[in-house]
Amino acid sequence: MTTNSSKFYNMMAHLIQNNRIYEENVAVKNIWQKDGNIFLDLYFYSRRKSYIFDAVFVHDIYDLSTEIAYRDMNEFLIAFTDANHEEHETDLITKDSNANKIVDFLKYELVILSFMANCCGYYSPLKKKIIIDYIIKQSQHGTKLSRHYLETYLQSITPEYDNFYQALQKLDYRNSKKIEILCKEVLKVCMADGRLHYTEKVYLAEMMQIMRDAGIKIDLGI
Repeated sequence: MTTNSSKFYNMMAHLIQNNRIYEENVAVKNIWQKDGNIFLDLYFYSRRKSYIFDAVFVHDIYDLSTEIAYRDMNEFLIAFTDANHEEHETDLITKDSNANKIVDFLKYELVILSFMANCCGYYSPLKKKIIIDYIIKQSQHGTKLSRHYLETYLQSITPEYDNFYQALQKLDYRNSKKIEILCKEVLKVCMADGRLHYTEKVYLAEMMQIMRDAGIKIDLGI
């Protein structure tokens, strides 16, 4: 059985039940072959549960991130396996002091993003993916960090409101472009489940006020 791949988190699956096709937004946790049959372990975002399906009940899977459609589950099995190999090959830096140094300069931003990701009690795989992508883009050597290391690093961050507020106070407001990028990523995290919850609105409003007090006005279109 292969290990799960973080690339297939944003999928639209068309599944067959009682000779009818229905649609679900899923993350593909795993896919494997046994006794000539293919099985998929799918996480349903709407139900927050995982289910194992025989591939005969999967009509097709569409990757919303890459816009690639998979109608043959044998082809999807190959794509999933290849993606796992690529991730393992790019794991150049693991748990060492160099990796910590690469990430630590973003520590206040990551406290803010992690707090907002979990303020409604549902830290989804998609939210984690958004934060990991942010680290890779904002770190000079971020592409050398393994996904496993980044996921472990994020799991170690469990900020409370006081940590969130302190992190907002410690941001470098001289770099308005960096602050704007952070704010857009925070909104992206909040909207990952398709809506902006009341709690998220409250904390976003407080964050925007702190930005304004620091002399930075950012329009997030909300």
